[in-house]
Order: sequence, then structure tokens, then C-alpha cells
Amino acid sequence: MPLSRYYIESFQKGKNELTGPEARHLSTVMRVKQGDPVEVFDGRGRLGVAVAENISKRSVTLNVTEETLEAPRSVGRVILAVSPPKGNRWDWLASKVTEIGVDYIYPVLFERSVRQGNAKNFIEKTTAVTVAAAKQCKRLYLPKISQPVRLEQFLADGINEASSLKVALMSLSEDTIFIDRLDPNWQKEDIVIFVGPEGGFTEEEEILIKRHYPAGDCFSVSITKNVLRTETAALSASAILCSKRNSCE
Repeated sequence: MPLSRYYIESFQKGKNELTGPEARHLSTVMRVKQGDPVEVFDGRGRLGVAVAENISKRSVTLNVTEETLEAPRSVGRVILAVSPPKGNRWDWLASKVTEIGVDYIYPVLFERSVRQGNAKNFIEKTTAVTVAAAKQCKRLYLPKISQPVRLEQFLADGINEASSLKVALMSLSEDTIFIDRLDPNWQKEDIVIFVGPEGGFTEEEEILIKRHYPAGDCFSVSITKNVLRTETAALSASAILCSKRNSCE
């Protein structure tokens, strides 16, 4: 039976303290007993096997006896630049694209984006969602998450660590191509998927995005002739591109 897995932002061989929601999940939900083996991960590729000691609802001592490191992905990263839907729909989207394998989640605000509530602790709350998803799907790298920014700011800031980019622009215009028909060689480079709000991008926003990226590197794409909700389009496009990427490895 697979070992239950817990997130520690930083751990080392030997004794480590697990606290907060992760400790409660271990002791109360999973009912791990003293001496039971478990796994720990740091969201940056490290996986450890540990023995549970001194268990309480608030803290657990985990004695890490062995560890491995998964190399980070350097090419073929899938980057989602998406208009954030409100409330639980955002949490659902962040969880599912984590399971699928998206490497970056950028919430981008467009002219037609819905008004967001208080952005305080946005990254912290979204990270908690991705941690839960990563534990469930046994993923060792958490997706990188940013604060919501306007489209103009997103384009000005650029995407960290990406040396070259291909761009799939989820569009409602008539000149789109189906996303699964993109050049297979795209999978060897980082790909950013732009997904707008319900109602789509404005004409000015599409022009702005296409002008920002070199000609031939940005295509307007679609998944179906139907009009999709933001989270449906984002998850579907992410699933297609992650699957194509993984099939090329």
C-alpha cells in the first residue's frame, strides 16, 4: 500500500517537525501511528521516507531516513496565463492543473475579468490548494504561482526562467486552429497558454498579445466549436499540451 505523503517546505535527513494542517491531517485524518513509515516532499523535487514519532494534533516528529531528488524540467514547461474565475472555481482550476502537470500558474486580469475580492494571502491560499493536489497525484514539484496582475504588467514582466516561448492564445475568433494540430516541435520549448475571461479577450488585447511575441510563435487556438467556461478551457488546453509534451519525452 502506498505511503501517505506530507508537505514540508524544507526538510533534512534526521528529525523534522511537521506542524499545522499537515500534522492534523497525519494524526487525525490518516491516523498514522508512532513508528509508521510516511513520505515527505518539499515541492521542489525532494522526496523523503520518514518514520513518525511523538505524534500530536499540533506537531509530529518525522525522522527522515532516506531521500531522493527528481531533476527539474528545463524545457517543455507548460505555463498557464488565465483570467481567474471567482471563489471555488479558481481553487478547482488550480487543483486540477496541478494534477495535470502545469508548471506555472499566472492569474492575469483582462478588461472583462470578473472583479476579484481581497487579494491578501492569495499565493498562500492557492499554494495550499496545489499542495493538496500534489499529495494526491504524487507530484514532487509544485507549480509556481504569482499574484494577479494586469495583462500589460504580465507582458512587461515576462516569464521567469523561460528562454524561448511558444504561445497558444485561446480565442473566440473564427481564424483559430484546433490546439492538437500545433506543430509537435512546440513540445520541445516552453509554451504559454492564454485563457481569457468569459466573453473572451477584447480585440485590443488579442492584438497586444500577438504584437508582444515574435511572428510565427503565437497562434490563436480552440478546443471545440462550443464556447467554454474559463476553467474548462484552461484545464482542457493544459491537459492536451501536457500530454503531448510527456509523449515526446
